[in-house]
Amino acid sequence: MKVIWRGPMISDPLRDQIWKEMLTAELTQLYWEKLGHTYRSYDRNSKIFLAISTSSTVASWTLWVQIDVLWKILSSLSALIAIVVPVLRWEYFIEKTSELKEGWLDIAHEYQNLWLKVETKSITSDKSVLKIRDEIFRKEKLLDSKSSSLPRDKKLIELCDDEIRTRRGLPLSPRKG
Repeated sequence: MKVIWRGPMISDPLRDQIWKEMLTAELTQLYWEKLGHTYRSYDRNSKIFLAISTSSTVASWTLWVQIDVLWKILSSLSALIAIVVPVLRWEYFIEKTSELKEGWLDIAHEYQNLWLKVETKSITSDKSVLKIRDEIFRKEKLLDSKSSSLPRDKKLIELCDDEIRTRRGLPLSPRKG
């Protein structure tokens, strides 16, 4: 999935397109980075909970005898989490989001380089710009096909959009609703 940048445009249509694609790549890279961080947090926190709850259950047996109901709840919750975590496939999502983040980071750098060439006029023909842009598009399509099994978090996209706009000194998008 590619998160589409919807920002202010500048004058020349091809220049505008490169600017928009650069910001889109930055936004998409940031989205996959933050989504991956979320999955890493879920995975880490569930493992910490399991380690603490199973260790506490065994190590503090005398304490749990005095608070029988709490021990049963903690043991049941530990067992449930141990069963559910593998089904949630957080490690798969961590791997995929990391791969997508790295891919979109490369694409963002390519657009930044292209933008610099357009701005410094080191590329003067539309044909040359389009050729480079088309090469980048091919890479984007490959990444898009790798993201089809991953969720789309609209709130996270908005947060990433705001962060990119802030980094670039652009006005924040008005939110609907």
